[in-house]
Amino acid sequence: MTAGLITTSDGWSYRLTPEDKLWAARMLLGEGGDGAAVLWSMAQRLALARGSSFTALIRNYSQPINPIWARSGTKCGPGGSGVGTDACDEGLLARRTVIAGTQPEDMPVKVALVERWAAGLEPNRVPRAVHFATEEVVAGCLANRDCTSIVGRLGNVFAATARSERWPSNYVRVGGAGEAPSSSWLGPVVGLGVALLAGALGAGAAWAWDQK
Repeated sequence: MTAGLITTSDGWSYRLTPEDKLWAARMLLGEGGDGAAVLWSMAQRLALARGSSFTALIRNYSQPINPIWARSGTKCGPGGSGVGTDACDEGLLARRTVIAGTQPEDMPVKVALVERWAAGLEPNRVPRAVHFATEEVVAGCLANRDCTSIVGRLGNVFAATARSERWPSNYVRVGGAGEAPSSSWLGPVVGLGVALLAGALGAGAAWAWDQK
């Protein structure tokens, strides 16, 4: 199986692009919890929707990289419905601006994790999960039946839907173990990122994150 390829056991597939990987790394800057689990849940969400763009899906889902929650977006921009709320706090707006412009060389640990995941080197600890959020947000998702079960708690709470919980545990697969990254979007930061990844994760590095 080719690195960077998301597939399902019934034949659907999607190849990750350099843009997908860049925005995935940016997403991990903004979201807390287990980064690999976040990536897996979003790959599974893409498979559930049969989506045509991983970038579009994660930018729509993840508030820190969602353009509508940016300073000029429809939620936090002039006249936006979120203006004056905690979700459009100046500190969050400034942080989202930074995240949206962060380049690979400035986030080597996140870049390395994305490449490991895309190559099939990160196990899926949240099979069937297609949502991740805080405990409070997932409780609301369960209450309105948009979610039907909790798959795991790995910093975030990961949840499945009525459709995804019927999948076999290996329904969605990503990459091929041992294969090289599928693109050269990283340039010289790959080696540094891999070297830093173990130390940063071992130290329990965490990033602040926005609620959805």
